[in-house]
Amino acid sequence: MRRYLPWMTVFEMEDDANDLDFVTQTETESESDSECDPSDEHPTSTDFEPIQAFTVPDNTADERQFIVFESCIVNLFRKCQRTGCAAEVMEFQRMLSGSRLIISTKCAAGCNYTWSSQPTFNRMGVGNLLLSAAILFSGNTYARMQDISDYLKLPILCKSQFFALQKRYLFPVINETWISCQIGVIDGLSREPKIVLSGDGRCDSPGHSAKYGTYSLMDEDTGLIVDFVVLNKADPSVKNSNAMEPMGLKQCLSNMKKWNISINILTTDRHKTVRKILRVEFPEITHQFDLWHFCKSIIKKIIKAYGIKKAFAPLLGWLQSISNHFWWCAESCQGNVEILQEKWDSILYHTANIHVWNDKK
Repeated sequence: MRRYLPWMTVFEMEDDANDLDFVTQTETESESDSECDPSDEHPTSTDFEPIQAFTVPDNTADERQFIVFESCIVNLFRKCQRTGCAAEVMEFQRMLSGSRLIISTKCAAGCNYTWSSQPTFNRMGVGNLLLSAAILFSGNTYARMQDISDYLKLPILCKSQFFALQKRYLFPVINETWISCQIGVIDGLSREPKIVLSGDGRCDSPGHSAKYGTYSLMDEDTGLIVDFVVLNKADPSVKNSNAMEPMGLKQCLSNMKKWNISINILTTDRHKTVRKILRVEFPEITHQFDLWHFCKSIIKKIIKAYGIKKAFAPLLGWLQSISNHFWWCAESCQGNVEILQEKWDSILYHTANIHVWNDKK
């Protein structure tokens, strides 16, 4: 199934890119084969066909790109490329515009010819745009791509061009795509009588020094993000970094009400303010705690206890088992608090190498 990517609508945007005159080359298509021997390369090819029948995809974003060595390109331009002229090229000029290579030649017959390694969009090389999109959409950074290009001696667009393209083309397309997808998700969930969501916040840095934060709600059945908000500590309504997560949750839940989405269960971490918000302002929602956060908290407490008292050292070898045990307790207790407590207490026997006992259930 073909995956939809936001860059496939990028070329539908109309903008003046006079100050962004650069272009692309992107990554090569590689075939992953665990049994492939790098020293035994067998080129793949298509059947011969008339040049008139050779076609490329209508959408430039669907075209393949290739790594071509400079010496191979030079060999192609030793003769004039103009139709009807095969004179020897006397002058040869190479220009780089980001990852785009522009070659100008002048032959012995006086013909001038210019060739571009990439198609253009608003006088900008498409490859630079696609490369920027590939970096951003794959979750990479410009610095990583620059390291790769430096090792390969592969020219790419500069950092300022990358961020300019993000701002002018990529971010608007991402936003447009997100809104379109969110409308579809909301439309589907609004028809459901009750839904189960999970929510969590994320900040740009740990501790109390965070400046930005996001809060997201995800539908447990589909794994789709229903809503998210971005918060800034500089906002007068945000008291401090710790207040960003509860405020983000309130905004998301208010949006759910506005969109007539009925939430049956909401799973979050054990943030005190979050618990109060759900208890006081949204009592109709059943609030549950996320097991992953619970297990993480248990492990942190054991490690902290070891830091205070070295006698807890034997428990360090049990960390993963203790975490798994708590997860099993929650999954198998069938909602019975007493059974959950007894199963969890049994870890005291296991860590003491006692695996059979008769008390309790």
